[in-house]
Amino acid sequence: MKELNQITRLMVFVLIFFSPKTSVFGHNQNNPLNHQTELTKLPETASKEFSYFYDVDDLKLASSSVDSIAIYKELAYEYARNREVEKASFYADQYIKMSYNLNFIHDSEFVAIANAEPFQKIVEKYCLNFTAFNLFYLFAALIGFFIAIIMNFKRNKNRSAILFMSVFVFKHSFFILHLFLYDSNLKFRLPYILFMSTVLVFADGPLIYFYFKSITKKYVFQKQDVLHLIPTLVIILVLFPILVLPEEEKLKMMLGTSTINYASFLPPMVCVKLISLFGYGYFVLKMYNRDIRKNTKISERVQKWQRNLIGLISLYVVTFTVYCLVVINIIPKSDYLYHFQIWIMTSMVLYVGFMAYIQPKVITNSYVIRLNTKYRNSGLTASLSNELKEQLLYLLNEEKIYKNNDINLEKLSKMLNTTRHNTSQVINEHFQLNFFELINQYRITEASFILKNNVHNNLNIIDIAYEVGFNNKVTFNKTFKKHFSQTPTAFMKAARVA
Repeated sequence: MKELNQITRLMVFVLIFFSPKTSVFGHNQNNPLNHQTELTKLPETASKEFSYFYDVDDLKLASSSVDSIAIYKELAYEYARNREVEKASFYADQYIKMSYNLNFIHDSEFVAIANAEPFQKIVEKYCLNFTAFNLFYLFAALIGFFIAIIMNFKRNKNRSAILFMSVFVFKHSFFILHLFLYDSNLKFRLPYILFMSTVLVFADGPLIYFYFKSITKKYVFQKQDVLHLIPTLVIILVLFPILVLPEEEKLKMMLGTSTINYASFLPPMVCVKLISLFGYGYFVLKMYNRDIRKNTKISERVQKWQRNLIGLISLYVVTFTVYCLVVINIIPKSDYLYHFQIWIMTSMVLYVGFMAYIQPKVITNSYVIRLNTKYRNSGLTASLSNELKEQLLYLLNEEKIYKNNDINLEKLSKMLNTTRHNTSQVINEHFQLNFFELINQYRITEASFILKNNVHNNLNIIDIAYEVGFNNKVTFNKTFKKHFSQTPTAFMKAARVA
């Protein structure tokens, strides 16, 4: 806890020290078109740099006019009629920024230059733009929201683990949805979304840390743990003046015509998040290596889930580090580098969603909690447990002992040359099933294979039931439907159609 508090204090210090004062809420010195009073100074400082796009006399005219917006509009029309595409595009862009009229690019005056590359860039900048990539982001975000919600409706004793993981998924899904709105240009139609997903930017580390703590030590959230939310509270306070701005002012910020320059806030925020990810990531890896990776009581299925999650998180930290280097101008800017970290984030959301759907118990480590209690005083060593598991797999996969309709735990224990208690423990710990569930799972898998390959439809259901080890058709049908959500007859018909 002491080390984590040091991480929190470091994050808060960096955030406050580098949080912009006049730079966020003062003039945007990088945009000479923010204020009409500055336009007259522009020719002396930037006429050579921008002369390809506009005329100095035009800007002087606009800056001296009472209705400069109308001047930008007329200039855009005039240059469009004269087929001067670059200038027409430039002034059309300035008119949109000043008037907020996003439909201006569809004006009939621009038909003649509509297909020209400079004007197409303006169209892409403001028009709705739905691509395969951003629609995939929307799809992933919606799945994430759905999973985050249904996770909390499932019955489970470890409510803390469910809460931390569902908030983790919801937070990233919200960010991915935000990205979709920006990438598709819906942001101009919904300006109030500005910075809405940023308020939880520092929550990644604490959420994943306390998730692992809750599944390894049955940790209960305590009052002092609220300290880990301090960086999030600080970022909310820093962004609050922007969050409460009216939509028009937020739209100005998006268009780059506002007196508020929030771009300079990005580098310190990204750096603080990187500190958070490395700090909490270190303690998560330490916890994983100490309490999970070498814990023989944890099933392989649970260990695989946790190992994959650790791998995705580590990959995300690496890609976010690269993104941080791009933001602070150490690495050249690239859309690919930016989207790469988003792809990893999306992969995390989809993976958690997949596991929450097909194996919800692995997320809360329910097997470990139940089995550790049941076999607390067991004398079965880890090496013997693994040896018995390998013998059992041989008997099931090679000898196919499940086809014997009189197989039971006692007979299986004799085959393994061990006690009933040890056999039961091996099945529970390594397969997360009891004896009958394991045998029936193998029987049903074998039956499904036979049904799929019954191309001539010359086998009876009862014959297949006897073949795989069942004593009667009723039990076979009931067990089969439990596994495949349909009867053997319906399964066979579906397989034949496919």
